[in-house]
Amino acid sequence: MYEDAPEPDEIHVSGLQAGDYTAKVRIGEAPPSRHDFACERGGSAFADSRPDRPRLEAISRVTSGISVDVPGVPRLPLPEATSVSAERQVAPMLPPWVWTLTSAVLLGEPAGVTRVISIAAATAAFEEYDYSMASAIAMIMGFVQLGIVVAVLASRGLFYRGPASGAKG
Repeated sequence: MYEDAPEPDEIHVSGLQAGDYTAKVRIGEAPPSRHDFACERGGSAFADSRPDRPRLEAISRVTSGISVDVPGVPRLPLPEATSVSAERQVAPMLPPWVWTLTSAVLLGEPAGVTRVISIAAATAAFEEYDYSMASAIAMIMGFVQLGIVVAVLASRGLFYRGPASGAKG
């Protein structure tokens, strides 16, 4: 609160029966403020230490439940077990020979027709001492690899074969 603010006022109301109430307060021309509160038998409590046993038993009967007190909690029946099953079907995107051929082409033969870009980058850097060309080749190689990874990850949804898991419950 501010130092020059007035102390809050308290209004004591006596004779309220157990139940719920609403208080409205208006200060000046401001809109009214509303406060909902309850009066309990035996004083205020944050948790009801005096449960209404007949009401709880009636609710239990209507809802097909069981009403117990604290010592009776171990007598409560355990719920039925829920069966959970998981199934995963995996199928290769391409046959193994395609992956083998692709890796052979990517690794390539340095002196032959399957020369790869990584050999060109190494040649530019260490034989021709052209580091800017080697860096440019490496950047191109990195972007191509990144594009391939993104394409493979994006295409995984096209090969969905069924539920990865299923559950009952």
